Amino acid sequence: MSVSRITVFVPPEPDNIIRVTQIIGEAGVNGVIMTLNRLYEGNTIRFIVDKPHEAVEALSKNNCLVKAEDIYAIEIDDVPGSLASFLGLLKKNGILYDSLQVLPSGTDLEKAVILIQSDLEILPQIVKQNGYRLLSGEDLT
Repeated sequence: MSVSRITVFVPPEPDNIIRVTQIIGEAGVNGVIMTLNRLYEGNTIRFIVDKPHEAVEALSKNNCLVKAEDIYAIEIDDVPGSLASFLGLLKKNGILYDSLQVLPSGTDLEKAVILIQSDLEILPQIVKQNGYRLLSGEDLT
């Protein structure tokens, strides 16, 4: 089970960020998580949305450079040391990751959500075997 993350690449002007959010809004898509990485060459905007296919279609039709990729969303306890324990589990199992983001759960104050990009298909199995909950896109939206 994975979550679809949309990445949009735009020139660094603030109007481009506004334009991207207007496009997905006008397509009836609700963005539940957004991150922005400002780079010298431009911005990378990443979204988790309720309707990823519609968002990609609308952005593509408006000549935006966009890609969708599957990532994992994992629920952990929101207590001191839980992130270190989770990351230690990944290391112990040889699981590398390209990006990682930790967020409050939004629905349960005692939980946190890790968004992680990894190419290893074993990650969901390791997560479940060790008592963590793998989330779907619907869980986040």
